[in-house]
Amino acid sequence: ASAIVNVFETGRVRGDYAAIAVLKGDRGHLSYGRSQAALGTGSLLRLLTSYCQLPGATFAADIGRLLPRMQPPIDVTLDQDQAAQALLRQAAQQDPLMRQAQDQFFDENYLVPALRAAESFGVTLPLAQTLIYDSHIQGGWGTLKDRIGPVGSRRQEDWAQSYITL
Repeated sequence: ASAIVNVFETGRVRGDYAAIAVLKGDRGHLSYGRSQAALGTGSLLRLLTSYCQLPGATFAADIGRLLPRMQPPIDVTLDQDQAAQALLRQAAQQDPLMRQAQDQFFDENYLVPALRAAESFGVTLPLAQTLIYDSHIQGGWGTLKDRIGPVGSRRQEDWAQSYITL
C-alpha cells in the first residue's frame, strides 16, 4: 500500500522524501515529503514538529523557525518561498532523521489508521486496503466511508469497484 501511494504522490516506489509540490488551486497548498504532508491541512506542521523534536535532528533549528508560519493563520506565501523549500529538500537529502520522521509520521498517522479502518470494514485484499490508505492520505476517508459502508455481504472486489466509482 505504501509503495503504491508513494508512486502516486512522488513517482517513486520508496517515495521521494525531498519532494515538494505546489499545485495551482490546491487548498492543501505546499506539500512535502514521501507522502506529501500538506501545509493547508496542518499535516506539514505536525510532521516538521515531530522532526524538530528528534534529538540530533540536523536542521531542527532552521526548520523550527518556519513552524510559526505554518500555524493558523497559515502563511501561504510558503508556497513560493524558495529558501524554505530548499531547506526542506536539504533536510530530506542530508539528514536520515528527516526520512525516519517521515516514515514514522506517515505510518502512525495514515497507514496504521487505514489498516484498522480496513479491518473494521471487512477489507482484507491488499489492493482494497490501498484504496483506504490513499483515501486517508488524500483526506477523503471521512466522507467516502459513509458513502460506501462496510463490505458486508458483498465481495471485496465489488466493494472496491464501488469505492473507485464514488
